Amino acid sequence: MRTYCVALFCLCAVCLLPACQRSAQDGELNDVVSSTDSADQQDATAAGNEIEVPDGTADELFQFIMQTDELLPTVNSELGPEEQTELLQQVMQARLAACDKILAQDVAPDTRFSAAQIRLEALRTLAVVDPDTNVEAYNNYIEELKSSGDPLLGRLAKGSLFQARVNDFISTGSVEADQLMAQLDELLADEDAGPEVFMAARHAIAWTVGSQPDWAADAFQRLGERFREFDDENIAQEANALIAQVTGIRLSGRVRDVMRNEDDALPKLLESIRELFETEKDNPNLLAYAMQTAQMLEFSGRLTAAQQAYQTILEQYSDGPEKETLQHSVDLANKRIGLVGQPMRIDGVRLSGEPFDWKSFRGKHVVVCFWTTWDTSWPVEVENIRQTIGPYRDDLEVVTINLDDDKNAMERFLQSNPTSWPVVVDADDNTPGMESANAVRCGVEAVPFMALIDPDGIVEDIHVMGHRLGSVLAERIPQPSAGDNESSRYDWRREELMYVALLQTDDDATADEADAGDELDELLETVNPYSPLPGSSPAQLVEYILTMQDKPKSIQSRDGFSAGVIE
Repeated sequence: MRTYCVALFCLCAVCLLPACQRSAQDGELNDVVSSTDSADQQDATAAGNEIEVPDGTADELFQFIMQTDELLPTVNSELGPEEQTELLQQVMQARLAACDKILAQDVAPDTRFSAAQIRLEALRTLAVVDPDTNVEAYNNYIEELKSSGDPLLGRLAKGSLFQARVNDFISTGSVEADQLMAQLDELLADEDAGPEVFMAARHAIAWTVGSQPDWAADAFQRLGERFREFDDENIAQEANALIAQVTGIRLSGRVRDVMRNEDDALPKLLESIRELFETEKDNPNLLAYAMQTAQMLEFSGRLTAAQQAYQTILEQYSDGPEKETLQHSVDLANKRIGLVGQPMRIDGVRLSGEPFDWKSFRGKHVVVCFWTTWDTSWPVEVENIRQTIGPYRDDLEVVTINLDDDKNAMERFLQSNPTSWPVVVDADDNTPGMESANAVRCGVEAVPFMALIDPDGIVEDIHVMGHRLGSVLAERIPQPSAGDNESSRYDWRREELMYVALLQTDDDATADEADAGDELDELLETVNPYSPLPGSSPAQLVEYILTMQDKPKSIQSRDGFSAGVIE
């Protein structure tokens, strides 16, 4: 038995249903599936409890099939690989049984086709997961459909067989690329090929983009050309969209080779860019795909390769209508890349209006973050930073530079999303964020933009977002500070909550502001931001009291401060 990623081999049941069944998706759920939480159902099913298939009409059974989607393990499933595989098998067996009950009824042709399609997909999935047990049943059903006398079912069988061969191509290598392309050509040569063939081929080809991008690009080109003028307008639009993506897929394969450090990968990528500008100069998407290629290199930290890609694009697009826009983007990219190895400069003021003293951060590494409130990814990045920097907190600081045009909107955001990290803004409230001196000097054109600065104030790396932050810190600060990570997280959180309190109160706190502080206290069920850390030493307690003495009286009156003094 093999273990596989469910998403790769098993289509969502809802996608296989005709519109009449899909429209009922929001109706009453079948008690067999939805009587308990889906996670509980997963646990019970993975433990060996078979899925009971109810009796009912075709519509009721389609509803049941749709709801089995809820039982399928997701990427974040807590089940182990073997449990996921067992659960997948049980779901597919339940779908088979439900389809058999539908096919035993006197139903309309489109209903019969949908049931046969779902049954075939379930058998194909089982054949992939446990070939020794299920390949024969899958092949027998393929032959049954091909010999049914129904051309639509015959094409359905051929499409599924193509999907099975694509799976062999990418997972076992038992099928050669030329053989697979010949099978696709045969599938597309049928003059009556319709949506069932298009959808089956499109899904299967998509599986190969990551591992075989050149083959995928050729296959998508052929599929798109075959259906670009199809009678069904939706299919025709999707076919043309596939053709438009081919260039991007080819370039992504070249970028992948560069990231894998394969021999001559960069020269081949640059040559591909030149060839595409020569052969596809009328492609309206070419410039966008080329720039995405350079940006992928830049954001992954391959800065020298990115600069060469940007320059190649600029040279090839020397007389294009968007030349000035392109030149501006490349200039900004060169500014960003040029930061590395140079002293970082940060001007501006804190939220309080006092000048920001960048020199005071010398002696430690600093993560500098440019951000805005309208960037939906920023809260996620904040959480990533918190989780990543904990072990380095004695050797690392974080400075954030806000680029919002509306300072009030920023302050409201910070009340809901507190942080103890310094927030720097332009001294001139009328300067648009992206036109501020810091943003212009660093070439910022998208947020978040993050850079790592060394203890001497020199930029060590840029684009240290997401998973790159952890790997870059591990490389630059190889021996993180020892200590209790829970205590570190507590300390960070306490400071962030304190920041919210400071936003809401001052020496002349109003009754509303005091109430807001009281509401905040109610939220701090386990963490009191006004108290010292548990187990603080006498020296730490003294430092805490001195720090608190600088706080507003409305903060000093909190229970935590008095408890700290007594301690």
